[in-house]
Amino acid sequence: MLKISIVEQAIHLKAMLVVALIAIARKTILLEPNELPEGTLLGIGVVVLAPTLGYYLVRRSRWGKRGSNSERTK
Repeated sequence: MLKISIVEQAIHLKAMLVVALIAIARKTILLEPNELPEGTLLGIGVVVLAPTLGYYLVRRSRWGKRGSNSERTK
């Protein structure tokens, strides 16, 4: 995937969203929920949902453009 990015000189949004989700998940696993107020936990939930929704929308938009079933199964 890195080779494709270098050759095409493009930033793959899907890959960036996956990396963001992994980074956020790693940080939220390390948090102690008992030490945080409810507002902070709600904010963390929104921060997790935002890139998840973005990833879903990117995948959905690519399904319509290609029109093939092979992309949907990946």
